[in-house]
Amino acid sequence: MNPQDTGLSRAQVLLCLCGAVLTLLITGPGVSSAQDPQVAPLRAAPQAATSPGKGFVPHPADLTHVSAPMVGPLPILSHFDWRETGKVSPVRNQGSCGSCYAFAAIGNFESKMLVDGGGLSDFSENNVKECEWWGSSCAGGNYWRVASFLAAKGTVLESCDPYVPSNVACNSSCPFQRTMLEWWVISSEVMPSVDVLKSYIQTYGPVYTTLYAGYYDAWDTEFGNYDGSYTLYYTGTEEPNHAVLIVGWDDDLLHAGGQGAWIVKNSWGTSWGGPCGYGTEGGYFTIAYGSAQIGTHSSLLHGWQAYDPNGMLFYYDEGGYTGSVGYTNPTAWGLCKFIPDEDVEVERVEFWTLDATTDVDVMLYDDFNGTGVSNMLAAELNNSYTTAGYHSVELGSPVSVSSGDDVYAVVKITDESYAYPIAYDVFGPKESGRCYISPTGTIFSEWTGGDIGIRLRVVKEASCGGVTETPAIMSALDVPGDGGGYVTVSWRRSLYDSEESTPQVKRYRIWRRRREVLPSMQLLGAGPDTAEPFEHGLSGPAWEVVGTVPADGGCCYEFNAPTECDSGPDGTCWVRFCVTAHTGEIGEHFDSPVDSGYSVDNLGMLKLASRPEVADKEMRSTDSTRLEVPTPNPGSEGFRIRFTLAADDWVQLSVYDIKGRWVGSIHEGFTTRGEHEAVWDARTPAGERLSPGLYFVRLVTTREVRTAKLMHL
Repeated sequence: MNPQDTGLSRAQVLLCLCGAVLTLLITGPGVSSAQDPQVAPLRAAPQAATSPGKGFVPHPADLTHVSAPMVGPLPILSHFDWRETGKVSPVRNQGSCGSCYAFAAIGNFESKMLVDGGGLSDFSENNVKECEWWGSSCAGGNYWRVASFLAAKGTVLESCDPYVPSNVACNSSCPFQRTMLEWWVISSEVMPSVDVLKSYIQTYGPVYTTLYAGYYDAWDTEFGNYDGSYTLYYTGTEEPNHAVLIVGWDDDLLHAGGQGAWIVKNSWGTSWGGPCGYGTEGGYFTIAYGSAQIGTHSSLLHGWQAYDPNGMLFYYDEGGYTGSVGYTNPTAWGLCKFIPDEDVEVERVEFWTLDATTDVDVMLYDDFNGTGVSNMLAAELNNSYTTAGYHSVELGSPVSVSSGDDVYAVVKITDESYAYPIAYDVFGPKESGRCYISPTGTIFSEWTGGDIGIRLRVVKEASCGGVTETPAIMSALDVPGDGGGYVTVSWRRSLYDSEESTPQVKRYRIWRRRREVLPSMQLLGAGPDTAEPFEHGLSGPAWEVVGTVPADGGCCYEFNAPTECDSGPDGTCWVRFCVTAHTGEIGEHFDSPVDSGYSVDNLGMLKLASRPEVADKEMRSTDSTRLEVPTPNPGSEGFRIRFTLAADDWVQLSVYDIKGRWVGSIHEGFTTRGEHEAVWDARTPAGERLSPGLYFVRLVTTREVRTAKLMHL
């Protein structure tokens, strides 16, 4: 069926096929057994009718079992409004387009960022309605579709893709800003209790929800003409057809059926509705608890990250979750095979859950013979979730996967009661030899009913990405375990370091600025000034060549450079380095920015760290040396960084950006055994605020190195 031949959108055509396809999968030939996969049934209820200015289309699966428990601190307040603390973005206007689902979801994302301290953003609803895989546009959609898009891609700014209240082409040229990691489903077609819904709003922020807003009936007229002067009340039980954002409630609000109502943000502009108890901005309404099916299909975005331009999401379920399969019990395993076309590091495994779970195990394997896996690369076991939704599990350590090598992601899901735990996509392009399922985790069989909803979030290996014509120093770190006098200078190659390049780099020179001892780094203090001009290619009085490395086309290089002086308890001896790339032509070279490092007489420091009351066995032990994840994370104003030392030691606690470049030092010096805490104000040594993004905290001792990630907003 061609959508252009019928005048229907892709979403409408695919929904027309949904019943036939899934019915065939359910009622296929043969007699089933407990070990035969069973496909989840569709909803028995008809799809709600939508009309201009609305646009919610429910998910076709039967999710009546979905519910969520109470959360957060008690007691629940009798009045609560997120607008009072500035955690709600301005009211927008969807016009006559059936795009309410995009406005409610984006409103949820914008509020979540405000609640998390990420600041006010104006994200594009137009980009969501036109660019998500289903192409829902003005034909209506739901948060399941939007969540899949926000996880795979992300948000863009309204200024780049302004809203148009009609079907238009997807603008794919806008840079992404934020990416979804966690999304929690509170309810589906069954309304949750008022207190459960309140607990999620009060604890996490405004909640996406749906209601019946009328369909050419008296309620349609009343709702459409609402002016905010009273609280709405409607006892009908029609299916919801409009998505909105609940921002609070008031138990004392009176209505025709009694007392107590939700405070809700609509997407019909500020001239509709009213302020409803706060400020002067219109566009809000209050509605009695339980009226018009409000509270059905409630969900919220729980986790997000700044968009990573070096990151990618590997997945096959382009349409997101559209079906599920199991083995007549709540436990099943899913497996997806991925083959990257460049060197990557796997950081997270992501997947859908369709019920509260009692156990979720995430594993990566190196080998799969068609039925069984072997050679485990990573495992994150014993996860559990109190809600259905989309989840992201971070691996304890990233797993490197080379270009062309295969890696196998396995997720075991045990639901509380749902017998179809493995989500898949029946509508996207089908993959062959990529998706498998199992009732036991020992013998897998290929699942041809659709593409399993297991995804890998990866980053391109930093050593091989982002090259420019100039080499870039990634780090200049002390050589561990030596007697001092050397640092390892690591740099990313020049763009011209390949046989096909013109010009072609033949060698690199490592330059050291002649000896200069700078003041010791203080807590939250400044390092050396790296902006000093470099005498290009001249071994003059300020700079001298300390080494030469031939170019071989590799992604990165290292050289142990001499420092002339070592750091110790009395001060830090900073040494500045530069790397130049040379083509062999006189005067033709490409020069890196200056970077700095220092060496430590590690053997001497071991002696210095020794104290009579510390046993040798304790001094050698590194089991309890830890670097904790900075808090808050993500954060915008500053970070607390805790670390524990197994023994007295020399410590350097520094921050590097995603390209491995030194940003600043948090703490350094001789530090006693035990727990310590440092504070970093997220500023450069010059006092400037850092750009938002992913950074790395590195704890370096004379024995080992520990690394933790932090997200600066």
